Amino acid sequence: MTRWKRWFQVGPGLAAVLLLPLVAGCTGSDAPVGPRSSLFIGIDVSGSFQKSGRYDDALLFAAYYIHAHLTGVDGLERPKNLFVGSIGGDHPGQPQAFHPIEDFQSKSVGRIAEDLRRWFPANEPLTDFNAFFKRTATEVKRRGLVLTPITLVILSDGVPDLGQKHGDATAAYRQIDLKPLEYLARRVTVRLLYANPEVASHWEHDVPRDRVRLWTVDNVVMAGWPEQLLDTIGGGVSASMASEARRTEMAAGGAGAGASAHDTSIVADSAALASLALAMHPQSEPDDFLDSVAAETTAAPVYPPGTPALWRWIRDNVDFRVRERVL
Repeated sequence: MTRWKRWFQVGPGLAAVLLLPLVAGCTGSDAPVGPRSSLFIGIDVSGSFQKSGRYDDALLFAAYYIHAHLTGVDGLERPKNLFVGSIGGDHPGQPQAFHPIEDFQSKSVGRIAEDLRRWFPANEPLTDFNAFFKRTATEVKRRGLVLTPITLVILSDGVPDLGQKHGDATAAYRQIDLKPLEYLARRVTVRLLYANPEVASHWEHDVPRDRVRLWTVDNVVMAGWPEQLLDTIGGGVSASMASEARRTEMAAGGAGAGASAHDTSIVADSAALASLALAMHPQSEPDDFLDSVAAETTAAPVYPPGTPALWRWIRDNVDFRVRERVL
């Protein structure tokens, strides 16, 4: 009997042991993995963004965006790490603190919106993107996140206050420094929301970058996200009916005294959303949109139900998978 014949006649027990690592390797690649990405959100707190009229809208969108990702609603990716900080300061290079994921977990959209408005008032004189990028890189290195995909979502008009020169519209954008992010991780994506088309074009063509992936969403496009809520609310069942149905369901479930406290919490969340919505539409009294958003949130404290249009909109317009080099 040759050596090879003796090898293949070792018996099924030893063969199973020898094949186990190969089988484990194959199944491991197909097995579902937990959250592994790191999400950094920067909110422009400069007076210029406030004057643009987009600041309050951006805070409300950020609340929906953060909550949707933390809950993984409708298949949206749940990040392993979340950090939310401000973009701005009293002087160039001023570092800002990040709020970690624990500050947002188990909170409703209304509560997150209220916290964001309290933590990030728009009263800083400067818009310093470089300080935000450096602080992000420092946080990634400190926490050992270099092996995870990194996404930075910037809610800003995109206009830098540093490096501007008379007669050269592109000088300020050439001073935006993405070098701290270039080799920070295998995949780093920067998403700029709320810039006008001209500013977005400057970011795409004039900001020096090599490996960093860049995706911009114009302010005109971002103005359409609340319509996804309106379309859902008007889809058949009124918000007031949905709210009443939710309250009836709670009462039928024997919530008892807890229901009253729970309702109070929900109403507080709705009030926070209502105040933000009213700031977005100062020309009107609490209109149908404000009432609908508040009532829709009241109908379900975990996350606003029946809003697949918004989740699809986020996936298609904000979370779009960016190629290594779009432009």
